[in-house]
Formats: sequence, C-alpha cells, structure tokens
Amino acid sequence: MIIRLAAALLAFATPTVAAGAAPQLSAAEQSQLRQNIELGTLLYRYDQSAWHVTDAMLKALPDEAKARVRGYVTTLGLHGMRTTFFGEGKWARYERLYSAVWTGSAITDAEQFTLVETGMTGLEVRLIQARRIALEHAHQLTMCSKAPPNVIAFADPADDDLIHVYVMTPQARTDSFPMGGHHRIDVKYDRIVAERAFTKSCLELGSQKIPEGAKPAGMFITHLLDPVPTEIHVFTAFGSGLPLYVGVRDGRLYSVKVENGKAQVDVVQRER
Repeated sequence: MIIRLAAALLAFATPTVAAGAAPQLSAAEQSQLRQNIELGTLLYRYDQSAWHVTDAMLKALPDEAKARVRGYVTTLGLHGMRTTFFGEGKWARYERLYSAVWTGSAITDAEQFTLVETGMTGLEVRLIQARRIALEHAHQLTMCSKAPPNVIAFADPADDDLIHVYVMTPQARTDSFPMGGHHRIDVKYDRIVAERAFTKSCLELGSQKIPEGAKPAGMFITHLLDPVPTEIHVFTAFGSGLPLYVGVRDGRLYSVKVENGKAQVDVVQRER
C-alpha cells in the first residue's frame, strides 16, 4: 500500500496511453501498453537516482566506508527516489552506509551511517534478496557487453510482493543506446515466477554515422517479440531524449516519445 500511495503522489509515475493509440489497440494491448509505460518510466527514474546518488556517495564517504559497500537499493519516496548503499552488518544482516534522495533535479536528504550500525527497512531487504535470487538462479542471461550489467530492482506498482529485477547491458557512450542484452526477472516470495529477454540479438541505436553537422530527429527499431512497445523502449526514449519509432510484427508502427517529463506512445501507422 505504501508503494502504491507513493507512486500515485509522483507525477512521473502516472503515465497514460496517448488517445490517438487507443482506438487501434485491443483492450489487452491497451492494458499491456499502460503497464509498459509505467514500468519504463519507473525504470528510468530508478536508474537516474542510482546514478546521481552513486556520484554523491563516492564524494561523501571515507575510503574505509566505501570498502564496506556491497550494493545499493532504490525505493520510492514522497519527494523522489531514495537510493541506499549497504554493507554486511554485524548485528543486522545488512547495514546502511549512505542514503540520499534524487528529486529529478537535485540530491536531498543525504545521510551517512559510518559510526553506528543502522539496519535496512523490510522493503530494502526484500529488494536485496530479490536481486540476489535473480542473479543466482535465472536462466542464462545473454549480455551485449563485457562491462558489469546494470541491475535495477523495484516492487511492482500494483503488487507490493512482486519484485521486478532488470539486468541490463550498460550504456557505453552518451550517444549510443543498447537495445539488446536486457532482461527482466520477476521474484515473488523468494522465488522466480517469470523471466524474459527483450530481444534475441545485440543492437545499439545511435552508433550509426550521420552527416557532419546533422542532428538525429529520432531512432527506429523493429521489435518482433511483443505487439506493443516494451518498458525498454520507454526507458530508451527517456534516456536519449529522442522519439523512438518501434515497428512490430503486425505492421503497426509506434512512436515513443517523452513530453514534459511523461512518456507518450502513439500508433503512427496501422496494420498492413
């Protein structure tokens, strides 16, 4: 209930399917698309918090405390996303080392826990456990980079007990966006209940050469595994700042773009 309340209070966590898309989609497709937009938006916000709070942690913590860091988790708050770095506790199973909120534009409520051991919340422990279970017990995960994967875990907005763990190929350059090597593992009650890959091959958008002085107006990808754009497409539209055009197997073409901080998806070409 706390997670759902927090999500409702955050403007960026209440996306909608564009009105132009709805008449051309079945009820099931509309429902799936709404869910994908919401998950993709949250995925981007969680990733942004982890990135910015990591930078703040590296500047704030002494070397001795940094050496004790074993990972991080991010949770929804009323004013943004709180990312907390943890270590292995002596009295509690995990101890908090550094925590701060990313509001979307600034770091706030930064705290250091270097003198007295402070335990993690129940939700934070569940996220840590879900991440561990996903990484240890998922089937073979094909990545598209030798770099360590980007791992993001959060509770489903409609089901507090369901944890989505995303294992993603990291972005190597600011102007290139990996579309392959992304996976989602769903964990509930300490066991994997579903897992999927979002592509069957490796592909990077933005890596193609363009004429000198030209600026890209958008990107295009063909996606054959789903009838509607996935949360990865939404995540990429947020990260790139460019419209992403997604062609699916039935001939429909979608535009995925971000306007005023919210993702919008339209059908721009109907079935052939």
